Amino acid sequence: RLPLPEEADEDYRDFVDDNSLLTWPEMTVLRLAPDLAAEFGGSLPITAIVHLRRDTKAGQPTLTTMPRPAMILVLLEQIFAPHFNQQGELAACVRLAGDVDCWQLDYASAFDAAETLIAHFS
Repeated sequence: RLPLPEEADEDYRDFVDDNSLLTWPEMTVLRLAPDLAAEFGGSLPITAIVHLRRDTKAGQPTLTTMPRPAMILVLLEQIFAPHFNQQGELAACVRLAGDVDCWQLDYASAFDAAETLIAHFS
């Protein structure tokens, strides 16, 4: 989202500038370098899926386990895969959520959320 929050430091602002692919007044689309993200059709190991739920009234971020069926529903709501039919989409979401830990992160500040994720997964 744009504009970036006041709490965004210079390193974060540089990262966004260096990786922005498309930019509108209210948002930007980032395209990470191949060494940071898999290309379309490619894959990288995934060990966890985190459902991000922003709540501006939340205090400190809370990271809790999420049941796989609930994560599958979240994934189905967000999937865009025109090369799959509905059965293929469901199978892909079940396969993805079935092999990893599923989490939910409730947060107000994206920067606090990032610190929580780094502390938990590092």
